[in-house]
Amino acid sequence: MARKIPIRNLYYLLCYAWDVLEERDDALVSELDGLSHVELLAKVLTIAGQRLWRRGLDRGYQMVTEEVRSPRGRLDVPQMVARRLQDRGLAACRFDVLTHDVLHNQIIASTARRLITLADLDDKIRDGLINLSRTLGEISTIPIRAALFTQLQLYGRLGRYRLPIHVCELLHAQLVVDEATGELHFRDYVEDDKRMARLFEAFVRNFYERELPGWSVKRDTIHWELEALAPGAAEYLPRMNTDISLRGPGRTVIIDTKFYAKALVSYRGGADKLRPGHLYQMTAYLRNIASRGGSDATAAGVLLYPEVQPIPTLQYTYGANRLTAAGIDLTQDWRLIHDRLLDLVATA
Repeated sequence: MARKIPIRNLYYLLCYAWDVLEERDDALVSELDGLSHVELLAKVLTIAGQRLWRRGLDRGYQMVTEEVRSPRGRLDVPQMVARRLQDRGLAACRFDVLTHDVLHNQIIASTARRLITLADLDDKIRDGLINLSRTLGEISTIPIRAALFTQLQLYGRLGRYRLPIHVCELLHAQLVVDEATGELHFRDYVEDDKRMARLFEAFVRNFYERELPGWSVKRDTIHWELEALAPGAAEYLPRMNTDISLRGPGRTVIIDTKFYAKALVSYRGGADKLRPGHLYQMTAYLRNIASRGGSDATAAGVLLYPEVQPIPTLQYTYGANRLTAAGIDLTQDWRLIHDRLLDLVATA
């Protein structure tokens, strides 16, 4: 995007998007200026990994097979026969051991070791990763695959792993090997509009979840106010899913986040206009949710864009509803971003 998000704002955005605000390190903010986007992730991973080590890494049970003289656990008879272990007074046994060498620790250690090989990292950042790798020396290096992240349930005692695991997942998606040279390269996620669109949506949703006490914050499925005239016709209607639905005292606000380099478009050299598709989408939400009654009947809609270029705050009425199209400047001071998001809901 043409207007670059300051690194400290990007850090806050990621903490909200990943819902790890408790792990935010305000002391770290002063150290972020001048870092690249990949160096930000590397530094956060290093600090979070060392913090986990100091607090005590999580452990889990793993099944191992060993040749022992004093049997324990379960005998592996086929292995004993195949290797004729009994002739040497040994038994092949399978048993559980409690170890730090479990998947979530392996992902962190393996990501740090891979990241060390990336060219153009600041020396201090690389040294931090090397120290983390040494600290986690007993943890195995494994090949990282996207499917591994879906196996983790980061709740309860594992909630403290959410920040470093989210960092590892983003790094996995953005680190690619050049097939010609074998070198590791980082694809900047801030330049990936689809990924940033998901992060922006999650950031806004989790921001309101935390900053609007007493409000319900969720995604909504809105049903079309259409009556099928033939059996099965209703099955062909597309789903209407809101990005963010807010419900507070006597109010409903539907927010649709749009991460576009240009929020406004011009046609054939004419004046800038809102994108028609975005208006059609929001008005469909407002019209079809009204039948629920209560505050939904007068729901307000907000089309929210990150400001690459200044966007006027545009407000309209749509029957009993209000519709706002507005931007938020992610380059300004974080306190102003915070206040702007709250004000959008207050005035919607």
